[in-house]
Amino acid sequence: MLQNNPEPEENFPSLRISIALIWLGYLSSAMIISLLTKEIASIHLMIGEILFVAPLFIYLIRKKYDLKQVFRLKMVSPRILLASLVMALVVPVLLDEIDRIMGSFVKMPDEYVEMITKIFVAKNFMDWVYLITGTVILASFLEEMIFRGMLQKSFEKKLDPGTAIFLSALLFAIVHLSILLLQIMLVGCLFGYLAWRSKSILPGIILHAVNNFYSLIFTNFDFDISWYNWYSHVHPTAIAIAACIIFYAIKWFNSLVPLPQKSSQTSELT
Repeated sequence: MLQNNPEPEENFPSLRISIALIWLGYLSSAMIISLLTKEIASIHLMIGEILFVAPLFIYLIRKKYDLKQVFRLKMVSPRILLASLVMALVVPVLLDEIDRIMGSFVKMPDEYVEMITKIFVAKNFMDWVYLITGTVILASFLEEMIFRGMLQKSFEKKLDPGTAIFLSALLFAIVHLSILLLQIMLVGCLFGYLAWRSKSILPGIILHAVNNFYSLIFTNFDFDISWYNWYSHVHPTAIAIAACIIFYAIKWFNSLVPLPQKSSQTSELT
């Protein structure tokens, strides 16, 4: 049973428990999915996301933790959500350029491309249902709850905000088992900053969902966007416009939320 405590921040699982439950969910998800049939690859993402969070939810519910507090499920103003949406619409442009730069140094293995095609390319209507549910809805909500909610908040209670954001982004990138480690870490740091600054994962959910939706659409469809390309890179004009929009969107976002005050904490890992 939890002890009564006038400080609601104490009603929170320890850092060790947070990390252990995340890895337990990850390993359980990987093991069970590996046993499933591979006939419907698109459903694996949906099943995997659910299995990933199952140990967390079971533990937190049994221990009667406040899920809204643990996962940073706090409502924010419509203007904060709008600023987040503006960022979300153009962040993929900069990520695309980073992908292209990294691709000039690291060639995508054929096996990796084949895996992406098999998992993320929809062949029929039900594939679209599974993919949108798994990658756009479940992934954005559940992964933000885990990494920017429970895990990052656990790190913040022991470390400075910058280190907490970096570590949660690093683990976020590692569990994705992708060669796009740098890109995933960078976007994870942005998600983490928004969660820390607003004390809510809702801004990160918006960016996460829009980014995944973009990836899904461009993986499945070929568009004539010659104006967007410049040799093997994104056109400098598109990069400049996106960078300016992101800069002013973050500036607007920061003006809408006060800078969090660091509370007194112990540095001992519990």
